Amino acid sequence: YKGTPFLCILSLENWLANRAAKRSRKKQERRTVDDNNNTSTNVGDKRKREENDYTSGLIVKLNEIPSDSSLFQLKEALKEVADVKFVDFKPGDNFAYVRLASTDDTDKLLKAAETDLSIGKVTGKLLVDDEEAEYWKKITDNSKAKGKRGGKGGRGGGRGGRGRGNKRG
Repeated sequence: YKGTPFLCILSLENWLANRAAKRSRKKQERRTVDDNNNTSTNVGDKRKREENDYTSGLIVKLNEIPSDSSLFQLKEALKEVADVKFVDFKPGDNFAYVRLASTDDTDKLLKAAETDLSIGKVTGKLLVDDEEAEYWKKITDNSKAKGKRGGKGGRGGGRGGRGRGNKRG
C-alpha cells in the first residue's frame, strides 16, 4: 500500500490446496454428525409425530347450510348442541368445518344435524383419514404463515420515522 510491497504468506496454489482440504474436512464432519443424528428409527418417529400431531375425530364438515346464515347464527346453533371450539365458515358458502372439543361432542353434533338445528336442516360428515389430515395440514400451514411478517409491515417497518427533520404536515 502506497509503496509498501505486499507480503505473500502462501502461494496461491498452497492456499487453494489448504482451502480444498478444509472444505472436505468440514463436509466429512457434517456427514458423520448427520449419520449419528438421523438413524432410520429416529426419522420414522419424527414423521409419525408430524403426521399425528392432532386428535382425530374432532372435525365435522357440515353441508347444505342455508345461504342466508351468518357465522354468528351458525355458532349459536352449534353451541346449543355441543362444545364447539372453532367454526371455519365464510358467509355465502353452503358448507362449514367445525372443530369440536371431544369425540362425544362430535357424536352429539352429527345426531343433531340429522334431526334439525335452529338454522335449519344440515347434513354432517366426520372427516377421517386423508381428509382429516389434509384439513389439519391446512390449519398448521395457515398458522405458520401468519407467524411470518413479510415486507415492511410489523413494528418498526418502513423507512425513517418521525425523528429529526421528518415533520408531518
